[in-house]
Amino acid sequence: MAAPDPDPGRPTSARIGNYLLGGHDNTGADRAKAAELEAVVPQLRQMARDGSLFAARAVGYAATEGISQFIDLGAGLPVAPHVHDIARSVRPGARVAYVDKDPEACDYLRYVMPGAASGGVEVIREDLRHPAGAWREAVKAGVVRPEQPACILATSVLHLMAPAAARALIGQYARRAAPGSMFALAVPHIGAEVARKRLAEAHPTVPAWNFSGADVRAALAGLELVPPGVCDAAVLRPGWEDCPCGRRPADYVIAAIGRKA
Repeated sequence: MAAPDPDPGRPTSARIGNYLLGGHDNTGADRAKAAELEAVVPQLRQMARDGSLFAARAVGYAATEGISQFIDLGAGLPVAPHVHDIARSVRPGARVAYVDKDPEACDYLRYVMPGAASGGVEVIREDLRHPAGAWREAVKAGVVRPEQPACILATSVLHLMAPAAARALIGQYARRAAPGSMFALAVPHIGAEVARKRLAEAHPTVPAWNFSGADVRAALAGLELVPPGVCDAAVLRPGWEDCPCGRRPADYVIAAIGRKA
């Protein structure tokens, strides 16, 4: 069944994120809402970019480590470079499942995003909070082969749930994934609680929970942290030991990659 036409007068988190990343798949309502959010946290646009670039580096790193299948949870309306392009630049034939519950985002991923109609790229319309369904559909589509390691991306989505729920969620995906699988996490951290509350009041899909580095580390419990561990997404380079992780602004993105032994 076709998705209902989106309401261009109602801002959505996917389109706001697309605008903050410099994309063109957004409306005046999204841009106005983004301006309202940036008035509260001027660093927001840079944070969106930092999270996106970290995800790109994580995909490239996982591909160089031999992983050829990827699951992007809460994919939204991404901008280039796209996950399948990054992965295939390292490992031709890499497979990608884009998971999102938003019908507008799924339509974009299927019909608009360059290369999304190619073989080995599938769009799974499922709530990322339902690991059984998302994993089952990715396997059914042939994108994920359970016996092979996968890279699961959870960037800019976990802040919508409590840290304990995020830990349980990652654990459910980890139990299904083969040894050698990687989990790339990135969550926004707003330094001033009053600012975080103002963001939540302005738009319900901005940071509802303020994760700490300890919360991110807990979400990856049972997994081996890829050096340099939990770090500012802006400076994190997977596999590097000497990232300047101690230097960060008050508002930034916390990121890390875990590997299943």
